[in-house]
Amino acid sequence: MCAVLPSTAPFIASASPPSGNRLDSEVALLREEIRIKDARMAAVAPHRRPHYSPTERMAILELMAARGWPKAEAGRRFLVTDDTVASWSRPD
Repeated sequence: MCAVLPSTAPFIASASPPSGNRLDSEVALLREEIRIKDARMAAVAPHRRPHYSPTERMAILELMAARGWPKAEAGRRFLVTDDTVASWSRPD
């Protein structure tokens, strides 16, 4: 089952694609939401931040591969070190 965010539900349910202006507004709002969440998490000391679950780690690695990000970029975007990202792809 796929969870749909309430803000995206109207786009999925509509018969016609949303207008470019509406998409631009949605992207801007989502970016602001992420900026606020990132700023809050960055204010927490690294050793006190919650850890990513194995499922979240795999999703980050898949996103990193799909976007062509180096480990340092993925680390920056998810507020971890590039060494941490590298450790997720190592066998136990």
